[in-house]
Amino acid sequence: MGTHELAIAATDGSEPGTDGAFTVSLQTAAATDTVVTYFVTGTATADDDYTALTGTATILAGAT
Repeated sequence: MGTHELAIAATDGSEPGTDGAFTVSLQTAAATDTVVTYFVTGTATADDDYTALTGTATILAGAT
């Protein structure tokens, strides 16, 4: 298993009701699928100020 550099770009969501978004990408393509486990944290209060997010994103082999 190798090490790969990962980039995550996020946009700020603003109140009221503007969703934020993020993009997960690799600097160089990997030979196998890359699974990224993510969670969102911060100084705001989960469920009051934002919807807590957790999950996985898969970057397919050969993709960035």
